[in-house]
Amino acid sequence: MTSAEILAFVEREINGDWERSNLHGVVLKECLVEPLKIDSIDANGESFGTWVVLHECPPSGPGYAVVFDEVSRQFGLAQFAHGYQPCVIGLYGTFFDALEAM
Repeated sequence: MTSAEILAFVEREINGDWERSNLHGVVLKECLVEPLKIDSIDANGESFGTWVVLHECPPSGPGYAVVFDEVSRQFGLAQFAHGYQPCVIGLYGTFFDALEAM
C-alpha cells in the first residue's frame, strides 16, 4: 500500500467524526501525520513494518502513536521512547479502537 492509500483508509475510518478524542486529549486534525512506514517491534521483540498514522506528540518525540498494519488491516497502538525502536503494544481493529486504547 502507498501512503496515499493508507491516508484514504484512515479518513474513511474517521468518517467525518473529527471532534472525537481520547483520555490523552488528542486532537485528530493536529495529531494525524502523513502515513510513514517504520520498522517496529512487538511485545516479543519480533520486528515488523507498520504505518504511523497519528502521533500524540511531535513525531520525533516520545509518546504514543496509532499505527496501521497492512497485513492484518488493523490499527494498533505503538509506544515511542528516545533511543528505542517503536514498540507495538497491540492491534485493536479500528482506528478509534486504537485511539481509545491510548
